Amino acid sequence: MKELKEALSLVFSLGEAYEKSVKSGGGFSFLEDFANFFPALAMLIPAVSGSAKIPAEVLAMDEAARDELIQWAKAEFDLEDDGLEEKVEKALAFAITLVEFLGDFLPGEED
Repeated sequence: MKELKEALSLVFSLGEAYEKSVKSGGGFSFLEDFANFFPALAMLIPAVSGSAKIPAEVLAMDEAARDELIQWAKAEFDLEDDGLEEKVEKALAFAITLVEFLGDFLPGEED
C-alpha cells in the first residue's frame, strides 16, 4: 500500500493547500499562496514515480487492508470543513470499490 499512500498523501496535501488558500481570502495570489502548495509539490515525484503499481496494490487488498487504508486516510486528511472531508472519505471508499470491480474484468483474474 506504500505507493497508494504516497499518491493519496499528495492529493490530501493539495486539498489542504487549496483550503488554506481559499480561507486566506482575497483570491489566489501566487506569491502568498505558493507556500501553501510547496509541501504538495515536494510529494509530487515520489507519488507519480510509483503510480503504475497502485492498481495492483488496490486489487491485492483484502477487507482488513481496505479498512486500514480508510482509517489511515481519516487520520491523515483533516479538513476544517467536515462535510467536505466526509465527501472525500466516501470518494476514497468508492474509488477502491471501483478499482476492485474493474479488476474483475482483467485477464487472468478468475475466481
